[in-house]
Amino acid sequence: MNGRRRALEAALATRDLEAAWAALEGASSRDDALLVLALAAKDPARRALASRIEGLAEAHGADPEVSVAACAAFLAIAGRRPADAPPLEDGPAAAALALAE
Repeated sequence: MNGRRRALEAALATRDLEAAWAALEGASSRDDALLVLALAAKDPARRALASRIEGLAEAHGADPEVSVAACAAFLAIAGRRPADAPPLEDGPAAAALALAE
């Protein structure tokens, strides 16, 4: 288990989302991308998250597991909008759809 994963697990054990994000700062490998995307789905309110998800999806676009994790993270963000709010043409749900196509 790498140091990044150990730090992430320790942060999650104490429910310290800031420390979890700090542990994943600069993550770029496929395995790190999957960890970032899993955390993004758990913490969809994080600022500037959509752009980070987009970057990881672009960097690992040929990997179906990364694509599915990115869709889940986008949908978690979209799920924070009120059900009666009009859909966003270029919002996170649209990004998930585009990625899934």
